[in-house]
Amino acid sequence: MNSLAALRLIRAARPDGLVKVPAADFAKYTLVGRTAEYHRKQIREALGFRPSTVASERALAEWLAVEVCPVELVEDR
Repeated sequence: MNSLAALRLIRAARPDGLVKVPAADFAKYTLVGRTAEYHRKQIREALGFRPSTVASERALAEWLAVEVCPVELVEDR
């Protein structure tokens, strides 16, 4: 089963969308290499995301500065 099929199965079986994987099992999955890149691509496509860009990083930083920072009530953080 490829990762896209697994993702669809999980989404269909679990309405909350959470994956119950023990941390020890997840730690065995390598996050580098062609297979991991392929899995990330499949997951992004299934969920409607795209790889981030420098422009999207800047846009997020600007949004956080305008929308989140001004409402922070605890100055020590």
